[in-house]
Amino acid sequence: MTDVLVVALGSTGGWRASDAEFAAAIERAGASVALATAAPQRDVRTYALTDLVWARAGRAAAQRGIAEHAPHAIVYSTTTAALLWPRPGAIRFDTLARDSRPGRHGFWQRPLERRRLAQAPLLVPMTPDQPGVCVRIPVEPSGVGGTAPR
Repeated sequence: MTDVLVVALGSTGGWRASDAEFAAAIERAGASVALATAAPQRDVRTYALTDLVWARAGRAAAQRGIAEHAPHAIVYSTTTAALLWPRPGAIRFDTLARDSRPGRHGFWQRPLERRRLAQAPLLVPMTPDQPGVCVRIPVEPSGVGGTAPR
């Protein structure tokens, strides 16, 4: 049995690094953690279809992770990963579909996202301007300080 299952889409290199660091931070805090990452998905033509393809992949990753690890708690690492969740959990996110999917691009995501945000036991935004408990992405220094040449 695992304390926390992190369900991630892993759709970009940045998300993969962020999710791995988030899982490592949970472990450093003393909890056992498993990372369930969605399988890579094909590119599609619209935001609405892209989100559907990735939401389905997130659901499949969550189902596999739940069956394999029997977690006490789940953290979905993006609102898209949480849209079709098989079991409620906390939602970690950088932005909401209501902000990033205007008009027809978010016609099905926005209402479902509102429901999931209301059902989630905890919201974990990466920026303080969003509702919930802000947990920023840790960033390593890139080099010696100073000014860059112009």
